[in-house]
Amino acid sequence: MARLVRLALAFALTGVAPALAIGIIPPLPVATRSPPSGTTEYVATAAGGGVDAGNCQTQASPCLTLSYAESQASTNYVIQVSSGTYQGDFNTFKSGLTLYCITLRACILTPPVSSTRHAAVFFNGSGGPGDGTRAQNSTVDGFTIDGSGANHAQWNQGIILDGHNSVALNNTVEHIQNTCVLLENFFGGKNQTAHDNIIFDCGGPTAQSLQHCLYLQGPGDTAYNNLIVSCSGVGIESFHGAQSLNIFDNTVACARVGIEIGSGSISGHYATGGNDNSIVFNNNIANGCSFGSTDGVSPIGIENEIDASTGGSYGTGNNAYIGNLIFNMLNATFNKAGGALVGSYTAGPTSDPLFVNYQSDGSGNYMVNSGSPAKSAGTSPFRGVSQSHADLAGVIRSTVDIGAYAAP
Repeated sequence: MARLVRLALAFALTGVAPALAIGIIPPLPVATRSPPSGTTEYVATAAGGGVDAGNCQTQASPCLTLSYAESQASTNYVIQVSSGTYQGDFNTFKSGLTLYCITLRACILTPPVSSTRHAAVFFNGSGGPGDGTRAQNSTVDGFTIDGSGANHAQWNQGIILDGHNSVALNNTVEHIQNTCVLLENFFGGKNQTAHDNIIFDCGGPTAQSLQHCLYLQGPGDTAYNNLIVSCSGVGIESFHGAQSLNIFDNTVACARVGIEIGSGSISGHYATGGNDNSIVFNNNIANGCSFGSTDGVSPIGIENEIDASTGGSYGTGNNAYIGNLIFNMLNATFNKAGGALVGSYTAGPTSDPLFVNYQSDGSGNYMVNSGSPAKSAGTSPFRGVSQSHADLAGVIRSTVDIGAYAAP
């Protein structure tokens, strides 16, 4: 597991020195959070009294499994989960559900012996009108999804959202053989957001073209304050119905490609006009890894890829890239169609971001040291979008820094 990635976060949130927590998985719990309001169902382990019976709406009589809790839930319910290890495979077609771990990242989801949906958490838009209104306004908050172990082949994805205005936040997603977090658009999902997630080891040990750490597929999707480490495909990928994206304040390390603004395979993805009006700013993309690729161009910082034969385009070419730190990549930028990136490009810093303890295997500390070129080097606001108020560790940003962590 990516111990020190999580320990760095635990330290920032709790003040407990990492040296005291080495070897503890999950990370040291932070103070119990205040859950969102709404009709609430409770889930606990067997040791915590969990039993799959009744409606689970009292803390004294919690459910045992996420799937049973889902079966008892209605629109806009909160499913509040206590610390412990659970089998994943949560699948719902219902809208407005909040899947919430009461202690940050201390609810660990592991693969079951068999899986029907091949994802740990799936807010599923299939079978509905196909316009993104099924499984919309959904939230998954505060889980650790660990796809390793004997049943690892059961999961192709960690989290899938496919409904309007859904959010994945504060999760750790690691050891997934395909895509770790997918903001899907196949059933019309749009305006979905992934923020403050730690994403590690996605796609396997060899170079991939279709397996990614964080995948944005819909109009208006947003990704910020995510830490992404060890990705054999693309750290933050966009394709299919993606357009008008906001990608900012992320840290991507040891990826074959840091960020891709792509377009293609539009059919069935409920979007027209191609990937246009997307903005990529204040991202820290460093220390690329080739994962054995022999393409001669990767690792790449920021990439364009288009498949015009399947409807891909960049519309009016109004994408923009500014204030991104790109360091130690074979190519800082690359357009598979040839030439420069489509849209406006303003280079950011190109020197070592000075991670506290960079490790390519996810065991490091990806905060930056004093003197980092990421300090005060970003741009905000940009096209009306401002940097995140607080960084991934909860530190209030006092200057416009680059990456998921504020620079000291």
